[in-house]
Amino acid sequence: MKIWKSMTQTFGRGFLLLLPLLLSFYFLVWLVNVFDGLFNRLLSPFLEQREIPFGIGILMGITFIFIVGMTSRLSLAQYLETVIERIFKKIPIVGTVFNSLKD
Repeated sequence: MKIWKSMTQTFGRGFLLLLPLLLSFYFLVWLVNVFDGLFNRLLSPFLEQREIPFGIGILMGITFIFIVGMTSRLSLAQYLETVIERIFKKIPIVGTVFNSLKD
């Protein structure tokens, strides 16, 4: 019985260690796919080959995130951030996940 408890604790520690890493990796892969798909649709009419090379979406995504970071200093953006935070915090499960990610 003691061996089983030790095994479950070890498994739990490993799971809690890997979970944030795997979720972060999954989120990054998802984000790359979203940006690649989005910018592929936006830029394909202007390109000869009709499909952008993989990675351009990453570059455009980094640029987009940088622009969002720059505009976050504006008072209007800060106001919108607080309004969105209040809305997210009122939704039961979303609020908990949002607070965890923000921390």
